[in-house]
Amino acid sequence: MAPAGLSTRFQAGWLSLPSLISLAPESTVREGPIKDLSDIPVEVPPEREARSPASRLSGRQPASAESRQPAEMCRSGVVVVTRDSASPLRVLLPQIVDGTIPVVVVDNQSSDDSVEIAEAAGARVVRMPANAGYSAACNAGARALGAEVDWIAFVNPDVSLSAEHLRQLTTDVPDEIWAVAPLTVAPDGKPVADVARPAPTPWFVAAMYLGLSRSQAPLKALFDRWDGRYYYVEALSGSCLLIRHKHLIAIGGWDDAFFFNCEDIDICVRLAAAGGRVAVDRSVQVTHEKEHSSSYVSGEARRLECARAYATYFQIHGSRSATALVAISAFSGCLARHLVERLRPRPSPKAVASLRYSRLWGVLWSTVRQSYRNRPPVRPARAEFLDP
Repeated sequence: MAPAGLSTRFQAGWLSLPSLISLAPESTVREGPIKDLSDIPVEVPPEREARSPASRLSGRQPASAESRQPAEMCRSGVVVVTRDSASPLRVLLPQIVDGTIPVVVVDNQSSDDSVEIAEAAGARVVRMPANAGYSAACNAGARALGAEVDWIAFVNPDVSLSAEHLRQLTTDVPDEIWAVAPLTVAPDGKPVADVARPAPTPWFVAAMYLGLSRSQAPLKALFDRWDGRYYYVEALSGSCLLIRHKHLIAIGGWDDAFFFNCEDIDICVRLAAAGGRVAVDRSVQVTHEKEHSSSYVSGEARRLECARAYATYFQIHGSRSATALVAISAFSGCLARHLVERLRPRPSPKAVASLRYSRLWGVLWSTVRQSYRNRPPVRPARAEFLDP
């Protein structure tokens, strides 16, 4: 169900398909209370138990004071989620591990030497017992950081972030801003499409999957420095997203119903519903080599997982009819594109493709059925299409 006070209607706008880290098979829906991420064992020293049953994070409850802290007291920590991301980790970690900023690398069962690289760079490593997805890994990293930081930066391995960037992003931030992101650009210098966007509408998502609409970044607004340091939006990109720790705890952390994609939109919408604002800091610019950290995943697998994520998003934040519209449009669009691509010479076996689309229909139909029965989405989500 949507958080209290959150409208189920959203303004139309542009949306994109963010890069994915990894994904995992849908489990059967559980009845009764939903367990939090503290049930997932990780190879780190035991953390404090959560003091709020609703929270997916353990640690202190948010402080009651809302006053802005002096710049020198705004401590920040970094959580990097990785899966087979050894190459980009070699570039990122030396830029952020400087002895003053705690860095946690959460590994989702990498088969390469990502863990060894992180340990050699001086980062703390949390090994997930299974590929738990981006949201669950972010929560595990936040628990590992504990209450020692005021801001947590959730960063993809293929983002060119530095310790100085973190200090700039967390200095003199207005109290009303609960989440902030740098101006994220592609290697060619153009803003990535999902850097700043409104919350999605079911009609836009349907049009996007049917090939009638595309994502675009608000170029003029993002580069208009005369309009102030911040550009306020409804949703930021999860590739480099900084959230105030106390507010992250207050809303229960990242929602593990999202394995990959839409988790950044969901958390920004929930922060806004709780009374905060999210914004792009125009004064800080970083580069994102989009999809580099999940290069082993095919474009078709990404589309299928995104379809599931959008259906889950509208199950939580939309209506029953919106969930059904998105599910039908997404399945139709994915299948149509698959049939067109089959006309080209490809080594993809037909049996594997048929199995995938059969699974996709089952997953989407299950989501629609859960929506009409007023039941919560499956938590935690598991990889269904992205894992080899």
